Amino acid sequence: MIKGGVGPSRGPEHVKGDSSNSTGVFNNSLKPKRYGDDALNKGLLGRRLRITLINGQTIEGILSNLGMYDLSVTQKVQEKFGALIRDSEKTIIVMKAGILTVEVV
Repeated sequence: MIKGGVGPSRGPEHVKGDSSNSTGVFNNSLKPKRYGDDALNKGLLGRRLRITLINGQTIEGILSNLGMYDLSVTQKVQEKFGALIRDSEKTIIVMKAGILTVEVV
């Protein structure tokens, strides 16, 4: 997990297996096909992000909260980790499992 700072700086809290390049895109080299697992953290709260989902859709907005959200699947309610993204028009809850990349813009 990338803790503390954001952007291309690795800093003292950089954890082995995570990497970020000069564009500000966070990647997890241990899971090259799935980047979202370790990209969301409290250091990004209040930052403008561009999130690419596994279905190809891109969402851009300010990360305003991280936490557990109730997700209703069929008739069961499951609690999943997600991110609350706000832009000028709407508020979206993005589930961590559906994130492909996270970029600070």
